[in-house]
Amino acid sequence: MSTPEALARKRSRPLHFNDWLPEEFAERGAFTAVIVLVAINETAVTPLATSVATISDDETGWEEMAEMLTESGRAWDAVAFFAIEDGNGEPVDDAGARVHLAALSARIAADRLVLNEGHFFGRRGSRLAIEEVGLHSSISSSLGSVRSERRGYALAIES
Repeated sequence: MSTPEALARKRSRPLHFNDWLPEEFAERGAFTAVIVLVAINETAVTPLATSVATISDDETGWEEMAEMLTESGRAWDAVAFFAIEDGNGEPVDDAGARVHLAALSARIAADRLVLNEGHFFGRRGSRLAIEEVGLHSSISSSLGSVRSERRGYALAIES
């Protein structure tokens, strides 16, 4: 998401699930959502479970959605929704949804920042964004020192 149009769209996205869903539904009509539950700790974002759902109205509020997500039995901290549709603007059939789900899961496994391409919300329904942070550690001994770099992630609540 680096084009000026994509950045403008990102800045104008609703900041809460209860505002996002009606807006998304008004724009698209019924659509398929790929849903990714994640756990978050200080520097890691870990995908826990994925699913797909057909969104056929804009009636579901955050409290109801959070309750359904909790019924998954996973200890989730955030959820990303990726709205997808077929070439005719209709919800995707089961086979197509599985293809999207597999491709998206592979992209997220390779780079957690992909979650920002969807609509990413925390436990209270507020929009989140992930930022990459560099983490390093140094180990020194009589043989010399070793420095390692690894990727970590920081979360920001968008406002």
